[in-house]
Amino acid sequence: IQQQAISAIHLKQPQLMALKPGDLQIGKRYIAACHDLASMQQAQNIGCDAILLSPVLPTATHPEAVALGWEQFKCWVSQVEIPVFALGGMQAGDLAIAKEQGGYGIAGMRFL
Repeated sequence: IQQQAISAIHLKQPQLMALKPGDLQIGKRYIAACHDLASMQQAQNIGCDAILLSPVLPTATHPEAVALGWEQFKCWVSQVEIPVFALGGMQAGDLAIAKEQGGYGIAGMRFL
């Protein structure tokens, strides 16, 4: 069995907000870094494949950032139709919580 690597283009929120429908290259996968509902809706409108929503919880990598919390995460996730991954302060045990709140999964660097 041959394994195939999956790659995606990561759009930071300012890059995402500058795009319009039709700007994304066909055949590529796009994941949008979002920090508010407007950027999440933008990601969906231009055709991104998934969203990394952050920071859900306080995180050591961005201590100045105000955490959304699970209630806000759930509220925003319910307003888009593409997969949303929780990012920021995640631990392996947060996967079940993210899914309970409507998320697709979790993402992180430190716990992996």
